Amino acid sequence: MTTETLTPSLADEAAKREVVRAERNAAFEKCFGGNYMERFTDPIHFLSVGFLNYRIHKFYENNYAFMSKNLFSEYVYRRRAKYNRDLLVRYFDLMAKKLGGVSAILTKYHGQVDHVLKVNNQTDDEIGYLREYKELVPVIHAQARQYLDLLLSADQLFMKLAAGVLSGLIDSNEKTEIERKVILSFRAIGNTVRNEAITLRKEATRVRNEMQSEGIHDEELDSAIDTQTRAAAEGAVVEKNNAKIDGVAFTDTPAMNEFAQEQAAEATAA
Repeated sequence: MTTETLTPSLADEAAKREVVRAERNAAFEKCFGGNYMERFTDPIHFLSVGFLNYRIHKFYENNYAFMSKNLFSEYVYRRRAKYNRDLLVRYFDLMAKKLGGVSAILTKYHGQVDHVLKVNNQTDDEIGYLREYKELVPVIHAQARQYLDLLLSADQLFMKLAAGVLSGLIDSNEKTEIERKVILSFRAIGNTVRNEAITLRKEATRVRNEMQSEGIHDEELDSAIDTQTRAAAEGAVVEKNNAKIDGVAFTDTPAMNEFAQEQAAEATAA
C-alpha cells in the first residue's frame, strides 16, 4: 500500500473545490435554512445571479425559498409508487400555466417599453444603480428555475421603466401601475401554491398511512408533508411581507387568482 502526495497543482484544485463547496453550502443554508439542508439529498443547480432593482431583490428573498420547497415536494411524491399520478400531472400543468401567464405579462410590457425607448432613440445603458444585489441561488426544481428567470426578467423590466421615466418618455403613474400588475401576478403564483399544497398533502398523508400500515417509515415523505403542512401559514406571512415590500395591500387568494387569470389572458391576447 502506498501513500500518494498531492502535487501543488492538484492541491490547489482540491482547495478551490473545497471553497466552492463551502460557498454552495452557505448559499443553500442561507436560502432554505439549516434544518432543510440537513434533510436534503437531491442534486442542486447553483446559479450566480445579480438583481439591480431593490424591490425585486427583496421579493426574491421573501418568496423564492417558499416557492422552491413547495415545488420540490412534487419530486418527492413522484418517487412514491402509491401516489396518485393524475394529481401530480394536474399540479405540474397548473403551475406551468401560472408561470406561463406571468411570462406573457412580462413579454407584453417588455415589448411596449422597448418600443417607446426605440422610437425615441433611448436605451437603458445610461441608467445605472449604485449597487448590485448578488446571489448564489440553489435551484432544486425545474419550475423554481423558471420562477427565478421570471424574477430576473422583471428586474430588467423595472430598469427599463426607470429609464423611460427618467428620460421623460414614460409617465411615473404608468410605471407604478405596470410594476403593480407584475408584482401582483407573481404573488398570485404563491397563492396557487398555498391552495394546491392542501390537496397534495392530503394525498401524501394517505400514502404515508398506507406505507406505515405495511411497516414502512419514509423520512423524506415525512419532510415533504411537513413542508406542505406549514405552507398555508408560511404563505400568509410571505404575502404580508410582500405587501410591505411593494405597497400593495394583502389580497385574499380568490381575488389574487382572478387578477392573475385576467392579466394573463389580456397579455396573451395582445
